[in-house]
Amino acid sequence: MELIPVQKRFFDKLFDFETTNREWFEEWVPPRPHDYFIYERFVEYCERLIEEVDSGEGLYFIGLIKGEVIGRFNLTFLESGAVDIGYRVAYKHIGKGYAYTFSKMLVEEARKVGGKRLQADALVENTASTKVLKKLGFELTSNETKAIRLGTKTFKLAPYHLLLTKQ
Repeated sequence: MELIPVQKRFFDKLFDFETTNREWFEEWVPPRPHDYFIYERFVEYCERLIEEVDSGEGLYFIGLIKGEVIGRFNLTFLESGAVDIGYRVAYKHIGKGYAYTFSKMLVEEARKVGGKRLQADALVENTASTKVLKKLGFELTSNETKAIRLGTKTFKLAPYHLLLTKQ
């Protein structure tokens, strides 16, 4: 089980991960632009992620098990000083604890770079995702939710945070 930075050598596997799971992801997160699923454009998107790492805007990782892409895990540095955490796991691997295990590694990455506060938004209706956040120690920032529309459904988006302390 490895959490590694997005790298060019994994673009093919990452593209397969994104296209195979597109419908599943779009049930829970806003859809990617149409051209994201054209390989040449996908490569450009991934190269921008690497540029964002180089410029200090974020850290983007791939969760691998035996060479297979299990998920994407991101840390985005915000102007407020907080770090936004995000993740997505392949449909065929849901319910196996991978979101938690890799996200726990991601929290450690945030600590390594001096992150003090992590934040995440999760759909109230996505109980698996909220369970992962709570198991990691995240707490609701507010009881106020924001309505978000995905396809024909409206969901409630709830804000979470985790204060990071030195161990």
